[in-house]
Amino acid sequence: MAADRTRKSDPIDAYVGGRIRLRRNVLGQSQTTLGDAVGVSFKQIQKYESGTNRIGAGRLYEIGVALKVQVSYFFEGAPEAGRGGKRPKTAKVPEDVFNTKETIQLTQTYLRIPDDRLRKRFLSLVKAVAKG
Repeated sequence: MAADRTRKSDPIDAYVGGRIRLRRNVLGQSQTTLGDAVGVSFKQIQKYESGTNRIGAGRLYEIGVALKVQVSYFFEGAPEAGRGGKRPKTAKVPEDVFNTKETIQLTQTYLRIPDDRLRKRFLSLVKAVAKG
């Protein structure tokens, strides 16, 4: 009996891929640019971002360097470990919120605020309004 060569995307693989897509978009990079930086094709980046292909530790490190983040960034807020893929009970944000156009635009705009103090004050204001 031949082994089934299709595999279901693991929730962690999909989550990490989404975080790569988010960071790449925040930086305004194309899949081609990221692929060139880490030595793979844009098609491979597409497969990483969709969770279709798993990313080895060394490659994930290279992607982190190219995207100017620590490897831990890709796992922040990830589903719990194991095959259930459940979000922690404390999570109040929909899983796909970090991949929305609005979130990406907000993040890009926020990062363009040149004054560090003003950016931190703006963040405090947003937090205060959110508690509202």
